[in-house]
Amino acid sequence: MKSKLTNLLIIALGILCGYLFYYFILMDIIDSFCNLSSTMYIITSLFALALCLIAFPFLLWVIIKKRVTRLWFRIVTILYFCLLILVFWGRPSYERVFSLNLIAALADCIQSREMLLQMILNLAVLFPLGYLFRFKSIPYKKSILCFLGISFIIEIVQYITKRGSFDIFDIILYITGMTLGYFVFSNLKLEVGDKR
Repeated sequence: MKSKLTNLLIIALGILCGYLFYYFILMDIIDSFCNLSSTMYIITSLFALALCLIAFPFLLWVIIKKRVTRLWFRIVTILYFCLLILVFWGRPSYERVFSLNLIAALADCIQSREMLLQMILNLAVLFPLGYLFRFKSIPYKKSILCFLGISFIIEIVQYITKRGSFDIFDIILYITGMTLGYFVFSNLKLEVGDKR
């Protein structure tokens, strides 16, 4: 009985945290990426809300229980990669921009709430990818080269498809997010598998 109550409490707290994260952070970010009257806005908003309501209880469960079934691990991984596609390529097409000015990017983040939210998103969105590299026991030196490659590929594809600018600051944020994920999750001994 106590175990079921604990599990229910973890799930309820995770859903509350997921909703608050969606309401106070993601809604603003989605507003800045999508045209409010577009179908893509509705799809992105519903997907982001569903993802938060699933991912936050999952993360809380993982942190407390340190165990997850293979099925849930796969479901959350698939949802995560769908989110990445939406975040990086789900926004409207713009002109091609190439930005190498780190100081201007930092100044924008200080002056604009929208840019600060985008910076947080860029840092956080690839954080879980660091775990996947750690989970597969890829050494850090190889991982950092992969992080660099992934970051450049994202920015180049965004530039070519006009879904965002090629921004050196974004590349630094992506690498930092993945590196943080790699090291944070190295201290989390997560067991993925079904109970026997």
